[in-house]
Amino acid sequence: MTPDDFTDEEIEEHLAWEAGLEAEQDEITREAADLARRQRIVTEAQRLQSMATRPPVGSIGRTAAELLAEVPEEVDWFLPGLLAPKWVVKIAAREKLGKGVFTAYLLGCMERGEPTVFGPSKQATALIYTEEPEDAFREKVADAGLEQATVILGHELGAYRWDDKSAVLVENAVYHDHRVIFIDNLARATGVSGSEENDNTLGRMVGELGDRAAAAGLCVILNHHHKKGGTRLGDKSRGGTALAAACDVNVEMEEVVENALDRRRRLTSIGRLKATRWIRGIELSDDGHTYADVDVPESTTTRADQRAETRLMDLIFLRGFDRPVTAVQFQQGVPAYRDKAVATVKNHLNALVAAEMAVKDTLAREHTWSAINQPSI
Repeated sequence: MTPDDFTDEEIEEHLAWEAGLEAEQDEITREAADLARRQRIVTEAQRLQSMATRPPVGSIGRTAAELLAEVPEEVDWFLPGLLAPKWVVKIAAREKLGKGVFTAYLLGCMERGEPTVFGPSKQATALIYTEEPEDAFREKVADAGLEQATVILGHELGAYRWDDKSAVLVENAVYHDHRVIFIDNLARATGVSGSEENDNTLGRMVGELGDRAAAAGLCVILNHHHKKGGTRLGDKSRGGTALAAACDVNVEMEEVVENALDRRRRLTSIGRLKATRWIRGIELSDDGHTYADVDVPESTTTRADQRAETRLMDLIFLRGFDRPVTAVQFQQGVPAYRDKAVATVKNHLNALVAAEMAVKDTLAREHTWSAINQPSI
């Protein structure tokens, strides 16, 4: 189309529209500049106000000697080396390993003022928020002998966001004159899952709860889950280092052996104070009512660990041969396997193949195995 295709009125109307658009853009630019100027003025006013209210030099702080004189040397423990007012304590383990039973036991002893495996307890009652089914949690309450604790079920606060939920828990604990809040479990209570468990979300949420609880003089106990895999102990809890940093004490509970009937557990505590850094063993009684101190190894050798060690030894044996070998040749060449069935030897060799540490030649009349130069264990 050419200008001749438009009437004078249409051209004038278009030019007027363009002029109006330019005027509107100019107005927007002026308003943005004015807003930026106002923001600079507000920022400067806030800076000047901060300077005006800043405490005089030398009017804050104290000497180290004054700090030592002001703060008692001994912590006002609820439970020695574990619980104290204004602290957040995380007890973490894999699912169904007994952390809820153990915590309920501690709360029951504290309610009655009875000693625990940690020594004497200060008498205190608890507010418990649980996401467990009522029948399952009832059994824990009964075994622990709890009577005065206030129990809030998950669905009762289901409509609340975490910020409001944590405020409600603190307010109710203060109202009922409780000294401890127990949350079972943290992930479901906060609604955090998936990728949020690996960033700082959980740590921030726990930090907010901890600040509220500390202001009221309360101790918080968190029941939390370990993630899968062979991560080092300090990183086993979901939520990463941000969650651990938000807690005053991190207690990791582990099986001593991979046996569902074994009631022994190893507890490893990593806290801010020397008194909160320890490793100890506990065992649940037959009736499920109490715990006793037991000796346990300082680390767990799981079946997965044992299988990995066995594969490594098998790999070393296999590398001792200068050529691919059959199962019978491996059996006869390795003294540790001479009394084993050939079928067992084949299972061991096939486990090396599955772990990408060896290769199997199935084309030969008798299958042979040989080691891979760079195994991944």
